[in-house]
Order: sequence, then C-alpha cells, then structure tokens
Amino acid sequence: MIKYSCALVMNLIAVLAFAQNNQADSLLKLQPVFIKSLRLNNLNNASVIQSISAPELLSRQGNSMAEVLQENTPVFIRNYGSGGLATASFRGSNAYHTPVIWNGINIQNPMNGQIDFSSIPVFFSDEVSLQYGGNGGIWGSGAMAGLLFINSAIASQQKPKVELLASAFEYGMFQNAIKISFNHKRLFSSTKVYNNFGNNNFEYEYKNNTYFQKNAGLNAHGFQQVLSFQKNVKTSFTALVWYGENNKQIAPNLSAMPNNAKQKDKNLRAVITWNNKTLRGNNEIKISYFYDELFYESNDIPKSFSKSYTYNLSAEKNIHFNENNSIHIGVIDWLAFANVDGYEKAVNQNRFSGFVYYKYQNKKHQFLQQIGLRKELVNERFIPIMPNYYLQKTLFKNLLFKANVARTYRLPTFNDLYWKNGGNINLQSEQGWSSDCALNFIQKKEHFLFDFTFSMFYRNTENYIQWIPVNVAVFSPINIGNVSAKGIEFIAKSNYQFSKITNFQFNYLGSFLTAVDNKNDFQLIFTPRIKHVVNLFYNYKNFTLKYNHIYTGVSFTKSDLSEWNNDFEIGNLVVSKSFIFNEQNNLSFQVGINNIWNKSYLIMPNRPMPLRNFQFTIQYSITKK
Repeated sequence: MIKYSCALVMNLIAVLAFAQNNQADSLLKLQPVFIKSLRLNNLNNASVIQSISAPELLSRQGNSMAEVLQENTPVFIRNYGSGGLATASFRGSNAYHTPVIWNGINIQNPMNGQIDFSSIPVFFSDEVSLQYGGNGGIWGSGAMAGLLFINSAIASQQKPKVELLASAFEYGMFQNAIKISFNHKRLFSSTKVYNNFGNNNFEYEYKNNTYFQKNAGLNAHGFQQVLSFQKNVKTSFTALVWYGENNKQIAPNLSAMPNNAKQKDKNLRAVITWNNKTLRGNNEIKISYFYDELFYESNDIPKSFSKSYTYNLSAEKNIHFNENNSIHIGVIDWLAFANVDGYEKAVNQNRFSGFVYYKYQNKKHQFLQQIGLRKELVNERFIPIMPNYYLQKTLFKNLLFKANVARTYRLPTFNDLYWKNGGNINLQSEQGWSSDCALNFIQKKEHFLFDFTFSMFYRNTENYIQWIPVNVAVFSPINIGNVSAKGIEFIAKSNYQFSKITNFQFNYLGSFLTAVDNKNDFQLIFTPRIKHVVNLFYNYKNFTLKYNHIYTGVSFTKSDLSEWNNDFEIGNLVVSKSFIFNEQNNLSFQVGINNIWNKSYLIMPNRPMPLRNFQFTIQYSITKK
C-alpha cells in the first residue's frame, strides 16, 4: 500500500507543479455538444435507449468501459479477469451481436467481430449511450441485440483548458491521463493522452485459499484527437483520430499450467466528416480508415500475427418535406483486408449498402412512426432486404409507448471463414427478427424526478454460428440452427433534490431472460438469466457518495448444462470530494472500494476476479481566464 500511495503522491506533485500558474473550472461539467452522425441524430429511435449519466461516468474516470457497463446497465459483461478480455452480451446475445459506434462509425474488428471493452478508457468517452434491440436496417451486419454509442465532445466557446487524471489500484495498476482543449475562432481542438500500466497482481480466492494473480501485467497507452472547423453557419468539417496500444500478459486459467502467454494489440481509427445544413435538411459524407494489429505468443503454440485494414465511405441525406414528414437516404461502401498467420492466404470483403427511411411525426397528436429498408451487396452477393418499423405514441400525459420490429443479420467474421485449423468457408449468415416494446413513465415535480421504463423483447435467429470442439485441440464454427431469446427489463431512476446543495438518487436496473437453442431448449452458455443492479448516489455540496450493488444469476459453462458458474453479488463504493478554489480551479479526490464485501466469484470459467481492493483517483482541471 505504501508504494502505491507514494506513486499517487508523486502524480499529484506533478499535476500541481504543472498547474502552478493556471486556473481551472469545475470537473463536474461535461461538454454539452457532442459529435453525432446524421443517422444517430435522425434515425436513432428504439424502444429502449439508455444514456450513461455524467455522475456515472465521473465515478469511473480511471477505469475502463467494461466497469461502467457492468455497474450501470442490465448488460452482462463477460469479463476474463481484471485486465483481461471483456465483451458484452445484450439480451442473451454474443459479443459479435453488439456493434460499437464511435462518432458514427462501427469499430468492430473484421477478423473476430468483437470489441474488448477493457481496452476502452472511460476518460476517452465524453458521451455514452446504449440502444437495446436489433437494428440491422440502420447499422447493418451484427446489429442484432443492441448497440453501444461513444461520442466525442465539441465546445465551440471553449477557453484553453487542461484536465489531468491520476489513478492507482491497490494491486499495482496505475493510470495517468491528460486532456487539452481549446477553441480559436471557428476551430476547436481536443487532445487526450493516457497511460495505463502495472503488475495487476490482484488477490483472489480459490478452493478456500488466497493467491496473487501472476503473469497478468499490462502496459497500455494511446491518444485521441478531435479537430472541428466550422466553415460557416451551414458547413462544418470534423477530423478524429484514436490510437491505442495494449501490451499485456495473459494469465493462465485456474486449471491450466503457466504458459507465459503475451498479447500486443495496436488500433488506429481515423474519421473525417463533412456536414452541410440545407433549408430542408442535412447532407453528410464520412471517410474512415481503421488498422487493427494483434500479436500473440506463448509456450504452447507458435507465434501468431494478425492485421487488418478497413476503409469506409458513406454519403447520407436527410430531407424534411414539412413539419411532419421526412426521409433519410444513404449509401455505404465498406472494404476490409486481413493478413493473418492463421489463414491460408490474405482475404478481403466488400460490402456496398443502400438504405432509405421515412419518418412521420405528428407533434399535435404526439405520434411518431418510422419505416425503412436496407439492401446490401457482399462480394457480389445480395443479402435479403432488411426492413425495420418503429412506432411511438404518447398514451397519457406521462406515459409513452414504443415498439420496434426489425429484420437482422450477421455475416461470418474472417476467423469464422478462413481460420486454417477449423474455419468453415461454407458458413451461412445468421438471420432473424428482433422485436420489442416498452412503456416509459416520467413524473416530474419541483424537487422530484421519477423515470421508469418497462420493456419486453423477443429475438429469433436462424443459422446461429457457434464454435464447437472437433477434437481435443481443434474447434470449428457451424450453423447450429435456430436460437431464440426473450425476456423483460426494468430501468428505474429517481432523483430527489432536498436543497440547492443536497440531492439523492436511486437507480434500479433489472433483466430477466432466456436464450435457448430451440433444438434442445437449453440455455446458451455464459448467459445468466438474471441480473439486478442498484445504484445509490448522495451529493452534499462538493461531497459525493456512490454505492453500486450487482446480482448476477447462474451461468452455464457447458452446452449440456452439466457445469455452471454460481450466482454472485458484489458491492462497490466510491467516495469523492471536490475543492473549488475559484471559478477556474477544481481539484477532486476519489476513493473507491471495489468488491467491498470481499466476495470470491467467477464471471467466466476458471478466470478469477479480484477480492476487495482500493482505488485512489485525483483529477484536476485548469482553464485559462
């Protein structure tokens, strides 16, 4: 504990030395203007849309997106241990059924179709929201169960500002980050840099004995750059770059011998956007380039190197005919190349898509409907038409009804098709239908707010792809047949303002679902039927207390349901105090106690999670007068 405290003190000294002759504004103010694609602004209608609030993001600024989603949503995070792989399961789905949309572009890896949420620092995310349910007509392949949106902020009146962060975990992990932003006339710039490193030797329990994790060190760093130029009232240009590099040791699971496994990832994402406002709508053109690289080595298998290049060009137009009627059209050309040691040869795929959506909105009768179609050509082969219909109607003053039905699909990944030892070139695309409906009740009074959403969903998927063992050493993907998922969800948020300086917030999120292979009616592996989340926030002046409690039900680890991970519940406590020296200066101290009840639990088989541990975070913000 002493050496970690010393490291944190040294970070604070560096921050204060940097800030000596500067002044800053409050850390608690997130930027109010966000970069959103034309599709997200005009077509993002779904039965359930959840935004992660500013307090929820601020309480985990020194963590990854995996912790934010686990603690604030009904989504199940398949976490392979602190610092390990973390993927998302929306409504009983798999990781590749959840596209991640970064400033309007899908950043899923074309080789494995996944995103590792442990590699996304919360510090890089200005706005985070989730859309539940399928939406293949708007977002294409993989949008079968839900989407995660991460958007960057633009502040057109921003004075030169510096934000610094230093965070330390008890088990030898550290994160330092800095953000520099400014506005000059019509140009806005924001630069973020972070470094995450340490031994990651957390304490865990196994068979009533405690151990320290070995071979789990991590060294990750990266930067994110946003440039926005407002040419005039109608036209703007935005350029974004996100580079990340992760070097990590991969700890063996509890039943395996140490193999000194290591993995090195590099990711470069670049997007340029032109947006033009017209008298009756908007025009948008996006060009993006992604580079993904992965190097893996261990004592068990030969070294493996993988890299992919993805190019994306999209053009969209939104036209408002009158107050009630509008249309949105777009074309997208997507091209990916991959060169992988595990493939016989280099591979590529081209997807050309076109979509059209019509929206009717009657504000007088508080009614909205949206219908759309998408057609996609993949390597000169047409995908069936993807229709989508959305309905929204205000039933009573405070009660809103929403419903959505969409055809969905997912193309096999490059690994599914071309992996030398197990790939299946004859795989068919997953296809199905997703439907859901929700009731949203909002009650607002002078000092009280209550927001409650109840939703039901059903999803059916044909040609579901699953990797199965061919022999002891080889797995291969097959289309297992028909899979269905159904369930209900609750999202309840209440806020009571006792006075100008005191408020209390209570949030509850619950998910009850079944996701089964219809051939045998067995629950899918790694898919718990139940998850409950309770969040309590208490704010008094510049003091904040947050308590998070999570219950996760049993998840089966074998397809015949003969083995499983037990249910578990954990609690997390975060206490923070801000010191506002003047209108320009803010210093915040934060102490987190993760797994406060010291529970021993597994999320994925033989992948232990940390026992009780402490986290210390300091944030400082400086703005030039």
